[in-house]
Amino acid sequence: MVSMEVMDAISNRRSIRKYQDKPVPEETVLKIVEAGVRAPCGCSLQKYSIIWVKDEEKRKILWESCRKYPFILEAPVTLAICADLRNLLRMIYTSENTPSIDNEVNLISIKHKFKAIFDAGLVAENMTIAAESFGLGSVFIGSAFANLNVIETLNLPTGVFPLCLLCIGYPDEDPSIRPRLPLHSVLFIDEYKDLTKEKIEDAAQNMNADARVTGNTVWIKHAKRKLSTDAETERKLKLAFIKTGFLSNENIDTYVNVKIKE
Repeated sequence: MVSMEVMDAISNRRSIRKYQDKPVPEETVLKIVEAGVRAPCGCSLQKYSIIWVKDEEKRKILWESCRKYPFILEAPVTLAICADLRNLLRMIYTSENTPSIDNEVNLISIKHKFKAIFDAGLVAENMTIAAESFGLGSVFIGSAFANLNVIETLNLPTGVFPLCLLCIGYPDEDPSIRPRLPLHSVLFIDEYKDLTKEKIEDAAQNMNADARVTGNTVWIKHAKRKLSTDAETERKLKLAFIKTGFLSNENIDTYVNVKIKE
């Protein structure tokens, strides 16, 4: 087992996109997931679920659905991290000890949906750091976010929203550590402040050091391209939010498939 200081694991973490043809022991994967569920969560509600995708046919479909990145199939471990209100509500409302609840609680607030996504993100981050501590590498697959094909492939019902895939394995590359925006562009004291032109230029220049992202362009252009979208993408995104019940208020009945106490 490889150990390292927590700050080293955080500071030296890189996204790994090439993996050795070497399996990760199941007990190691379980320890990584255990580290994930130790992440902070709002009110100890733990509104998330993790799907370990082992079936090769499903992995291939995920690969096809998420831009066919080769490392999705190369990495021996694929974990789907989801915001999950469904199982929490089923535990609450199918328990014999559930007390009577006021009727207005029967609607799921959009606040809780955003908090579920936030909680799932903290779980995902904990797992990446845990993977580093075992000498493993990892990479997030953001194209799984609200992906209709991912929802169908993993049979995600109402109340379960796909946040990302996390691919884990033994690294077969040693990429450089990517730069980050300087602290003065993200840390403010007492109140928010718009960046000055000088600080914007300094921040952009700092990010331009990442040749893997910028190539023949500059980081600002790269950021603008990444933020662009189109009507079809937005349509599919909205459909995914509707299908998972994460767009607007939903009656609890639609999440738990049981009659809620009046």
